[in-house]
Amino acid sequence: MKKLLVISNTSFSIERFRSHYLNQLSSDFKILVVSPQNKPKNLLRPSYKSLKTTYLLFEIFKIFKIIRSFKPEKILVYSFKYQLIISLINIFFKIELICLIAGKGSLFLNSGYIINLTRSFIVHSIFTLSDKIIFINPSDKTFFCNKYNIIRKSYLINTEGLKIIKLRKKKISKKNFIFFGRLIREKGIYEYVEVAEVIKKKYPYLNFYICGPIKKNEVGQSIMFTKNIKNYLHNNKKFVKYLGFQKDFKKVFTKMDCLISPSYSEGAGTSVMEAMMSGLYIIGYKNNGHNLILNKTNNYVCKKNNIKEIEKGIIFFLNSKKSFIKRNLIVSYKKIKDNYSSQQIYREIRAIIFKSI
Repeated sequence: MKKLLVISNTSFSIERFRSHYLNQLSSDFKILVVSPQNKPKNLLRPSYKSLKTTYLLFEIFKIFKIIRSFKPEKILVYSFKYQLIISLINIFFKIELICLIAGKGSLFLNSGYIINLTRSFIVHSIFTLSDKIIFINPSDKTFFCNKYNIIRKSYLINTEGLKIIKLRKKKISKKNFIFFGRLIREKGIYEYVEVAEVIKKKYPYLNFYICGPIKKNEVGQSIMFTKNIKNYLHNNKKFVKYLGFQKDFKKVFTKMDCLISPSYSEGAGTSVMEAMMSGLYIIGYKNNGHNLILNKTNNYVCKKNNIKEIEKGIIFFLNSKKSFIKRNLIVSYKKIKDNYSSQQIYREIRAIIFKSI
């Protein structure tokens, strides 16, 4: 059986977004998953090794040793940081390298001469030294292919998928709103809190909840990470309630009516797909991932990425008839079930990995 090495910037991302198809791929490959934290709890057949260290050079040395001892035929890498590291290390090994681009991320949300130069070096190195590059939405694929001329080695899968659950009947109270994601600036956490303050002054009976990881080792790669987020939430507890880091969305979403996702950039938006599958209405910033997932539904995509637009979305939701919301929930669930199942994504990514270069 051939060996596949998988490298991720967090165990959180493996557990939340990727374990469902990596577990299935373990019937095709002997898989070793590597990340800087502890083993993801829902990673079943694949083996696991942690890169725990505080120094980048030690981390690079550990990766080098793992590749040399495991001797994989293929390497699948997530996140720009590790894609750059592996691209350079792999010059010595010449192993088939597959990079999955799950959105532009914070790397493309900042500008300036030094940042632009650094970004150009990182992305150019990754794309030049990779054998296959997988995108999870067509807009990102078009952007990167046009900018870096990588059509020959680029592939597209229909998001990273998720396990489908049954749509449960739930009471629509139009009362409980939730932010569900990593608590970092590029996910729009500050905008969410600000709009909660504005709305609660007009509608004090509404509830605004926040759920997601707050620690840097769980948040993963982010050049927009902020250390003071915990204090910020505490200082705004009149407007929002932090529920902590809940890995199982089902425990949270059953009590919610609407997910607000003010994320600046998304490859797809797993939390949005999970919310649609759980019977929640969606209000999201306009980005490539949200445009893809929310297209041809009556969920609310903001015309511009600002607080006023989120506020308009909330007012629209509050003024909508329950019959309209119920019809939309059925349309949303059907779209997720028909297009983004774990089994479908497994087949797509398996075909790309097995394809000859």
